[in-house]
Amino acid sequence: YYLTRCEAEIFEQEKETWLRLFDPQQAGFELIELGAGDGLKTKILLKHFLQQKARFTYVPIDISAGVLTELADNLHNELPQLSVKPTEGDYFTALQRQLCSTDAIRRVVLFLG
Repeated sequence: YYLTRCEAEIFEQEKETWLRLFDPQQAGFELIELGAGDGLKTKILLKHFLQQKARFTYVPIDISAGVLTELADNLHNELPQLSVKPTEGDYFTALQRQLCSTDAIRRVVLFLG
């Protein structure tokens, strides 16, 4: 699919820029993704962030427990060092739980569509 290939190319070209924007002080962050699906495009960022030794947790949010289980298993096999916190629920409920936490960690929310 042409559009997906273009998006993947942008991710590949800009992955370092994204890391600097997401974690400017290198203090760590949560990468929250709405409707993560299979994580195809996001894996470009996840792999780069791990290679750069960024401190982060990946929080995929999806309404489907099955999709989240499949994604988490896939990520565990492909990127065993990745900290993954799958969150099941609709966007509003899951985001409220995630964003209302009292810790001071930076949170980045992705909605890639």
